[in-house]
Parts: sequence; structure tokens; C-alpha cells
Amino acid sequence: MNRVIRLKSKFDFKFIMLISATLVSVVAVIAFFCTFKSDNAKITPFFSSASSSFETGWMNQYGLSYDVSALSVLSLDFDCEKPFNLHKVVPEFSGETAVFFRTNNLVVNVYLDDELIHFTNEDGYYNNLSSFSSYCYLVFSEADIGKTIRLEMFKTPVSSGCRIDNFKYGRPDNLLNSVRSGDSSIIVTAFIVIAAALIYIVMGVITRKTYEHHKGMIFLGLFSFFIGCWFLTDTFWIYNTICDIYVIEISTKIFLTAAIPCFMMYVYDFFNIYHKKLYSALIILGFFFFGLFFVLEFTEILSYAYTINFIHLYILTSGITTLVEMISYLSKINGNKGESRIFNLGVTFFVFFSLFDIGRFYQGNEGDSSLMTRFGMFILFVTSIAVISTDIIAMLKLAIEAGKIGKIAYTDANTGLGNPAAFKEKFEHLDRTKSNYNYIGIIQFDVNNLKVINDSLGHEAGDLLIKTAAEMIDSSFGAIGNCYRVGGDEFVAVTTYNHAPLVCEEAIVKFESAISQFNNNPDKPFELRVAYGIAYYQNSSQQFQSLKEVHKLADERMYNHKRELKARFAKTAAEAVIR
Repeated sequence: MNRVIRLKSKFDFKFIMLISATLVSVVAVIAFFCTFKSDNAKITPFFSSASSSFETGWMNQYGLSYDVSALSVLSLDFDCEKPFNLHKVVPEFSGETAVFFRTNNLVVNVYLDDELIHFTNEDGYYNNLSSFSSYCYLVFSEADIGKTIRLEMFKTPVSSGCRIDNFKYGRPDNLLNSVRSGDSSIIVTAFIVIAAALIYIVMGVITRKTYEHHKGMIFLGLFSFFIGCWFLTDTFWIYNTICDIYVIEISTKIFLTAAIPCFMMYVYDFFNIYHKKLYSALIILGFFFFGLFFVLEFTEILSYAYTINFIHLYILTSGITTLVEMISYLSKINGNKGESRIFNLGVTFFVFFSLFDIGRFYQGNEGDSSLMTRFGMFILFVTSIAVISTDIIAMLKLAIEAGKIGKIAYTDANTGLGNPAAFKEKFEHLDRTKSNYNYIGIIQFDVNNLKVINDSLGHEAGDLLIKTAAEMIDSSFGAIGNCYRVGGDEFVAVTTYNHAPLVCEEAIVKFESAISQFNNNPDKPFELRVAYGIAYYQNSSQQFQSLKEVHKLADERMYNHKRELKARFAKTAAEAVIR
């Protein structure tokens, strides 16, 4: 009964966490699309005629006219030290009016006559930012009518493309409502994604002994956390809250640089990577870049502005490698194709759009160079939810099976493990669905000298021998699979871990250590010897056609081990007999 309680408790909380994180992620995606409103929402102007619009009719020092709302500065004759100036007289209005605009990769200082009323940087320009976005929101009173408003613009030293967009002029309340509606989808989505990230991280930590992909879940959480924070750095709300463009833009670079290796670790853990050394090297390199650039920036040795090319090269290399590995994975497996294709679709869109935005960056379109990446991110979240949901269903089935084991008909009364009927049902189910698993591991056990101990020490000692062996098998192999007592002194453990050989090897070490510790106890009631044999069904191999063949091989290896133990430890003729 204790075994049943452990089985149930092992899954209940994990289900709650998995389902909670999945639901929160779904809500994040839905919230984005439901709350999305165009940044170009209609503003009620003070003037109805186009000729009086504050967006048009700006003049430079040479008398050339410009439309500020469509200003894209690519090849105009100015640089980071010599500003480009536009000016216009504030028109007549009643009450209050306001101006709002967003700048991309431009330092824009705003003067009203000779008074500086808005600045991106007091020193004129930033010399250590490659690209950034900033916001300007100004309110004018009737006393400002007739004054000259002047925009003083500097390029950043590294960026190539820069522009002013979302230029709006109208009533202050209308402008603020428009800005908030434009930010609302990003802010709501960001906070929900961060909430989901925290759930994923907590879930990965608390399920480290029961869930194979707990590391992938942790890195999915870290990736989601960094992405959620990245979303927030591109909002008017965060800009007004922090009021330091340098801090905001450096945070943006940090979040993006940290998210890349976390994403690769997520992929690495959830899917079999065939070129493990290359992929592992790229992951290590990603964390190294993150740490190195972080230290260089905050020690002011080298700015992120001058490492952006290295970051893009790393993204390019990692993205292409990930796509190649995913294609390789799909071409070599026979099972889980539907799930894998879904995930591969999300990864493909995410990587492709990221590389597409990098290309736009070097074409001079830095203003919204993360737009397609963000869209790819949502596709990735949707497909990740689909993959995790599959895991939830699989674990739900496992929990149901665990509940069945708790029934009398499926439980061995002496040990609390599954009985032969439970093993038969599990074995037949796995044999029918074996193509859904990369590996199926079968471990056959046989407890030595049960008859000898029954004859010499009594049946109570024999029952204790079986219980002791069952507890050690369960404690070593129960966390990676299901354990059954299939005969008087015979046990079987079954695991479906993607990395079954690795986890079984770790379980064997733990199992042999427990036996040695028991036998080294001077007060032990008897010597404990348990023979075992392991065999694996591998989906990508044609070695076995059925699980019966795998079970037979495990049984043969167990008997070979049994003979070895008999030869080494038998003290009497009775103990040397192979039964």
C-alpha cells in the first residue's frame, strides 16, 4: 500500500505543475492575439485637414521639407557627431495637445525655442550602443503656440539604419490610450510568459527524480523567462519606469544572449542529438559568450555594440546546426513522428525568422529588426505546448497504470510491486506501441539461494530475503520505470527513457552499492545476491522485431550473471546449484 501511495504522490503534483504551465502558456498566446491593437490606432486630431497635420511640413536648415511620420534616415549627410535638425512652429490649438513618437537607433533631443525639453542623452549621443529604441512624449499648452520646436538627431556610431515612427499628434488622453493599447498585448503576454517560465523552472526542479526531461523543462523555463523580459524592454511603460535608455538596451542584449544557449539546451534534452559533441560545444560556447560579453560590458572594456557581430554569427551557426540536427532526428526515427514534426515546425519557423531578422539588420532596417523573431517565438511556444501536452498525456496514462497497480488484482501482496498480471499488461501494451519510444529497457532479476535460506533459516527469512531484494530493486529502478515481481524469486524492471542505457547504468551502480552495503553489515541475517541482465529495444535499430526477443536476451544475460555469482560466492554444494 505504501508503494501505491508513493506512486500516486509521485505524479499528482507534477500533473498540476505541468498542466498549470501549459495552460498559462496557452493563455499567453491567446492574450497576445486577443489584446493586440495596432500601434497606428486612429488618433483624434485637433485639425481635420491634412495640410495642418503636425506630422508634415518640417524643415531642415536648407529649407527642405520632410514628413516626420515617414522619416527614414539611411544616407542623409549627418553622423553621430554632427546632428541633423528639423524644426516647425507649434500651430494654434485650444486646451492642451501632445506629441508622441518612437525613435529607432537615433538619439533625438527636442528643443522648444532654445529650451531642451526632451533628451535621449545629455551628452548628445551614445557611443556604445549599436541599436536601440526610445520614446518621446511631450505635452504643450496654449502658451507654447508660435514657438519653434526643433528635433536634433544623432546617429549611433555602429548602427546603419535609423528612423522615426509612430509619430502621433493630438489630445494627450488619446495619445496615451493609443500608446497603452499598443503596449498592452506585449506587457500582458510578457508577464504571462514569465509566470509560465517560473512554473516550468519549479516543475523541473521538483521532478528531477521522476521526470526524464526535467533539465529540458528547466531550460525551457529559463528561455521563456529571458524572452518575457526581452518583450518588456520594448515598451513605453518600461522606458518611462526606468528612464535610462542605456540600462534598457543593455538589458535587451543580456536577455537575448542568455536565451540562445538556454533554447539549445531545451532542444538538446527533449530530442536525441546525433552530433552531440558539436551541439554540446555550441551550447558551451553560447554560455561562454554570455558570460564574457557581460563582464566586458560592465567592466567597460568592450561594449555590446562591438560584439553584436559575434552574437549574430553565433545565432547563425547555432540556428543552422539546430535545423540540421532536427532534420537528422526526423530522418532516423520511426516513432513519435507527429510530435517531432510539430516541434520541428516550431523550431524551423523560430530559427528561420531569427535569421531573416539578422539579414534585415544588415540591410539597414534595424528599426523593427525583431518583429519576425517575435512572431517565430509565438509559433515556438505553441508547438512546445503541443509537445509538452503529449508528455502530460503519456504521464497521465502512466499514473492510471500506477493506480491499477494499486488494485489487489495487480499488486504482489508480499512486496507491493506489480504482480505477473500487471507485468503482462504493461509488456503487451509496450510491445504494441514500441514504435512510440526511442528505447525500451528490460532488466531481469533473480534472487539467489531462496530455497537454501528457506530450508536453513525458515520461510520468514525467505520472505525477508524477497522483501529486501524488492526494496533495493524498487529504490534503484523505480524512479526510471516500473518494477514487478513475476515469480517466487524473479523480478523485472521496465523503462522507456529516451536515454535508457545511461539511466540504467546509473541505477545498476546504485543497486550494487546497496547490496554491498547490506552484505558488509556484520548483523545481516543472510548474504544477499541478486543476478541481473539488461537488454534494450532501440527504435532506430532493426535488431529486434518484438519485445519478447529483448526479454529473452535479458533473461539469458541474467542467467550468465547468476552463474558468475554462484561461481564466486557459493559456500556449499546447494548454493552452487543453478535453478
